[in-house]
Amino acid sequence: MELLEFKKRLFDHVLQELDAKIREYSIVLSDISKEKASETKSVMGDKHETSRVMMQREEDQLADRIKLIQNQRSQLAHLHSAKRCPKVETGSVVWTSTGIYCISVPFGKVNFNKEMIYCMSSMAPLAISLLGKKNGDKIFFNQREIEIRAIC
Repeated sequence: MELLEFKKRLFDHVLQELDAKIREYSIVLSDISKEKASETKSVMGDKHETSRVMMQREEDQLADRIKLIQNQRSQLAHLHSAKRCPKVETGSVVWTSTGIYCISVPFGKVNFNKEMIYCMSSMAPLAISLLGKKNGDKIFFNQREIEIRAIC
């Protein structure tokens, strides 16, 4: 597969993964809200208040997580997957001697097209070391030499 096509499909794949996480967390959030509502009707006293506070805390954490993922999805959607990058920048997919890195959003490992891709923010230490480098450049990271083999 041509590099630009690989990049476009990778971005689409990560967007789908982010959408799946949003759906998953939204379902759990809805279940907690329903449980909290039914708990309100059936239980009274201190245990009731403790339970409600714990459910509210869990609800708030899930809502925050959903907002974070929605923000990541928005950031990734605004990057140009059809753009070739002559040097490493936000939105680049970088093939190196140690792996394939997508400088985009901090999603982590993605198994795509029988390859393990590492999606990271441009603020990640490795990404910072790669930014501005060109094909054939070498960097030293964690006491290892990493050669850039291709950028898209």
